[in-house]
Amino acid sequence: MIVNIGEAAIPAALGTLTALVPYGMASIWDTRLAPTGYILDHRDLWAAWPAATASAAASLLVVLGIVVGTHRIARDGTSTRPASFTSRVPAWRLAACGVGVALVLTSQYVPRKAQLVVFTCGTVVMWAFLSSVVALLTRHLGSWLAANGKRRGHAGRMIGGRWTHAHPGVIVRLALAMVIGIGIVAQMQVWTSRLGSHSQAAAATHQRIKDTVIEVTVSGMTAPETDRFRSLLPPGSILLNRTFNDPGASRDPWTTIGGSCRDLRSLHVTCADDTNAVTGDGAQLAKVEEMRRWYGDLRFTLVPRISVNPDGTQSLLVMTPAPGQLAAVKQAAFTLPNPSVQVEALGGNWLGSSRSRLPNWIQLFGVTGILFILVAGSMSAAAEFVRVRHALAPLSVLTGHRRVFRSVTSWHLTVPLLISTVVTGAVTAWHSVFFIALVQEGSVSWTILGYGITACAAVSLTVGFLGARAAAREANQWRPTAD
Repeated sequence: MIVNIGEAAIPAALGTLTALVPYGMASIWDTRLAPTGYILDHRDLWAAWPAATASAAASLLVVLGIVVGTHRIARDGTSTRPASFTSRVPAWRLAACGVGVALVLTSQYVPRKAQLVVFTCGTVVMWAFLSSVVALLTRHLGSWLAANGKRRGHAGRMIGGRWTHAHPGVIVRLALAMVIGIGIVAQMQVWTSRLGSHSQAAAATHQRIKDTVIEVTVSGMTAPETDRFRSLLPPGSILLNRTFNDPGASRDPWTTIGGSCRDLRSLHVTCADDTNAVTGDGAQLAKVEEMRRWYGDLRFTLVPRISVNPDGTQSLLVMTPAPGQLAAVKQAAFTLPNPSVQVEALGGNWLGSSRSRLPNWIQLFGVTGILFILVAGSMSAAAEFVRVRHALAPLSVLTGHRRVFRSVTSWHLTVPLLISTVVTGAVTAWHSVFFIALVQEGSVSWTILGYGITACAAVSLTVGFLGARAAAREANQWRPTAD
């Protein structure tokens, strides 16, 4: 523990101080966060210095605790030798990764309200334990490469395969840096397209019908309260109620629009009898078409007196004869004894609101996460180059040429990383398409995904080249020494 703390204290302290540098600069000058356009007020950050200092100290202690806690040693108390990474991967980690995949696959069969939650939980569990699966597959790949190299007399393949089998953690760290990087880029693009489609749809709806369809969300209303609210609406307005029906995994949900026969007829919906209403043969109004675009499967029903259930499945719809009546509807709604009332035009929460700028925030945090991952991967690669440089240097004497360096590093680093990149691209594409099919919105940019895979392939080739170059340079200075 003392040795580990002594090794980690200086770099961890330097990292903590480095993290405080941008905070200190933002405490002196106002900072605009690109691409969101949000301005950090330096006075707010200056006032939070005590909390920032405490957070920095806590992060330093957490880092040191992780260094000590994750040190791999033999737990039986018989030896202080660090545990070999060739130890067997615990079966529960592989099972946990399988549970994550199962949650992702079964998320489409749960009720719609829980689908996104189950999908997200499965994704987190799958990525959290993916490293164990990668480590197991990497060990098997190393064994196969070593056996193939020995059988065919290929020295570089045999040595590289044995190294991969003995040290799969190196490949796991580098591969996961690229895997998570591709995953973040793909999810960032999918969520951005998903949010962007809502904003575009809201702008198109506003252009076609303006604010003539207004949704009033309340926690519950009785029929007398609804009648009073109707009397306060602008003249000529139509009051309906909207009910969201979710039958579960067996059937798709639908939306029911209820109102009096007179109000339904004004929407070119004919009353079949006193119990229900069906769409007539006449041309529907543009307002009904816009509601169908936002609510999906739309059905009409005859409701003599309108009320709102307090379970959150119902809301009110106000249709005004002319645009520009949103303020009047708000004034009428805010006179109700309901503190949780919300009034907005159809799609208005995506039009000119903070939601329309969510893609910019996703890009900000996504790019920041990718930078952290790239730095961590670079550090791991640099450490691997040092080990490769010292261990491969004597091979030049045994083989008589330096081509063995390129061969070993190619089979030990480049080939496993390229395989991981291809598999990651396929899994990420499946994951993105599955997510879009689940939420039924957004799109996959195959160009961005292709760029990400190409970048990771280039990193794989570069890592192998730099490792071979470092080993070749060390070979020039290597001299045999006595034990």
